[in-house]
Amino acid sequence: MARERYLIGVDPDELKAAPPPPPEKPAGWWENLWYHYKWHLIVGGFVVLLVVLGVWQLVTKDDPDYNVVLLTSDPLTTEMVDDLEQILQKAGQDLDEDGKVEVLIENLALGISYSNNKVANDNTLYAHLAAGDVLLFAMEPGYEDRILSLSDTYEFFTTLSDGEPYYHWRPDVSGVSEELYIGVRNATGTAGGNQTHDECQKLIETLMAQDTGKE
Repeated sequence: MARERYLIGVDPDELKAAPPPPPEKPAGWWENLWYHYKWHLIVGGFVVLLVVLGVWQLVTKDDPDYNVVLLTSDPLTTEMVDDLEQILQKAGQDLDEDGKVEVLIENLALGISYSNNKVANDNTLYAHLAAGDVLLFAMEPGYEDRILSLSDTYEFFTTLSDGEPYYHWRPDVSGVSEELYIGVRNATGTAGGNQTHDECQKLIETLMAQDTGKE
C-alpha cells in the first residue's frame, strides 16, 4: 500500500526502464584496425586487384583470326613480320567478327647458333606440333623436310588445289627470303578441328589467287 501511495499521480510510462544506450564506436577504431592489420589489408587489396585485372583481360582479350608459325634460319625484324602479316590479312577473313582481320605470325629462328633462344625455339616448334594448336605453317626452303620428317604416320600438309602440299609464296618484303613455303596442317589430331582447318586452307587458296591475278 505504501508503494501505491507514493506512485499516486505518476505516469506509468515514466516507470518504464530507459532503453540501453547504443554501443559507442571505439575511438580511433580505423586507426587501430590499420595499425594491427595494415599488411593484411594491403595484401588482400592487392589480391583483389589482381583478380579484377585477370577477369578484365579474359573478357577483353582479342585473339587473332589466324595464327602462323614461321620457320626461318635467322630471326626477322619486327617490320618484316608486320609486312608479312599485312599481306596475309588481305587474304583472310574476319573470323571473330570484330571488324578487322588479324594475323599473328610467330617467327621461330631455327638456324641460329646453340643458345637459350635456339633451345626455346626448338621446344616451341615441338610444342605446337604436339598440341596441334596452330594449323598454318610458313617456312624458308629447306625447313619443310624437318616438318615432314616429324609426321611419318600421315600427310602433315593438306594438298592444295594445285596438287602441292604447300604454296610457293613469293612475298614482296625486303629482307625476307624470295620464296616461302606456306601450308595448312591436316585437321587430324589438331585442336582447331575441321572448321578452323578449312578457314586456314581458304586463306592460302585466296593468297594463291591474289598472286596469280585469278581472284
